[in-house]
Amino acid sequence: MVVEQRGSDEIGSGMLTIKEVAGLLHAHPSSVRRWAKEGLIKCYRVGMRGDRRFKSEHVDEFIQAGAESVSNGDGDGNQ
Repeated sequence: MVVEQRGSDEIGSGMLTIKEVAGLLHAHPSSVRRWAKEGLIKCYRVGMRGDRRFKSEHVDEFIQAGAESVSNGDGDGNQ
């Protein structure tokens, strides 16, 4: 899992929450947590609780990697 600790002064500075990322990806928040844990999408842990935050460019990279995977036949589509 790719995680970087950030200070609380950087919270909310253009970062997306799990719920926001899940909405963008049309996925369940638990799936976003799992993808972050597996290192498929980079996240930052912020605050005392260690909440996950995502940069929009990392979400875009995740989407692009998924699109490339599907177009290369690496996806798990039922064909």
